Amino acid sequence: GGWKGIEASDMQLRPDASTAFVDPFYDDVTVVITCDVIDPADGQGYDRDPRSIARRAEAYLKSSGIGDTAYFGPEPEFFVFDGVEFETDMHKTRYEITSESGAWASGLHMDGQNTGHRPAVKGGYAPVAPIDCGQDLRSAMVNILEG
Repeated sequence: GGWKGIEASDMQLRPDASTAFVDPFYDDVTVVITCDVIDPADGQGYDRDPRSIARRAEAYLKSSGIGDTAYFGPEPEFFVFDGVEFETDMHKTRYEITSESGAWASGLHMDGQNTGHRPAVKGGYAPVAPIDCGQDLRSAMVNILEG
């Protein structure tokens, strides 16, 4: 595990100014900037840094004649929970997820009512109304990202 052994684990982060943007989710002006991970031993991009890997892959495509451009398409997926609790103690570890859209939530008392519209277990991959309680949040996120 880990990137390098403790004796050689210090790395440098080199900011890439072309990636800078103002994060729209903070009240205070906050700049987000992506960095390259640099191995200080040789000053080169660290061989396990995804940005360095992508650059090397593209260079290989060009040098081998296979192609001259590479397109990498990550598929960012995430879950939105109403609450997450965890506990670690000497004799136990537990976590609990609260989600209005969880199949287990059909019997909960929520804001004075519970319509019972919940996806079945393993049935929430691409829900639509009225089961999808995250539509407004996702729409707001997309509008901000496109803005």
